[in-house]
Amino acid sequence: MSKDIYSTPLSNIEVDDEETSGQVDIKRPWGVYLVAFWAFFGLSIMLVGPFTKVLLPSLDLTAQQFTLGKQGSTLFLLYLTCGVILLNKPATYILTGVFSLLSIFQVYSIIAFLIYGDFESRIIGSKLILVALTSVCIWYLMRQKFRIHSNKYRESKVRDKNKNRKLKEFNSIQKHVSKQLSKTLK
Repeated sequence: MSKDIYSTPLSNIEVDDEETSGQVDIKRPWGVYLVAFWAFFGLSIMLVGPFTKVLLPSLDLTAQQFTLGKQGSTLFLLYLTCGVILLNKPATYILTGVFSLLSIFQVYSIIAFLIYGDFESRIIGSKLILVALTSVCIWYLMRQKFRIHSNKYRESKVRDKNKNRKLKEFNSIQKHVSKQLSKTLK
């Protein structure tokens, strides 16, 4: 027998410089959870509620269409909330746009209340709170630092997935080689 049977098999796994430098895993930005919380509850207050109570009944829909409209708005809300938590780019852009439109409409509503003399401090105060919280979420999602951090987070998840795939591939090659060696030695 030759000595080649006992040699260690070589793999084609390349070691990245980032992995050898001891790079720390990038964590999800903590503010995403606050934005998702406000997206779920704030949009429930400002979007889904009025949509299902004012807009859908005024369209003269059948009961099945009305139910589908309510379910569709709820699914849209869940998509935006989960998409922001998962740092899904389209979901963050759509949520930023929806928040921007809602803030504009709320400010317009406040100005309309003040112009027409319908001045109730509770309504205007609650609308100002909604606008303030929504504006903070818009600011957070549009920050350059958030964009860079979320891109790095997504890249690290892809890198980890590829690394795990390469390790599984290496383990399967190692099992195959050990089976071949055991067959050869018998």
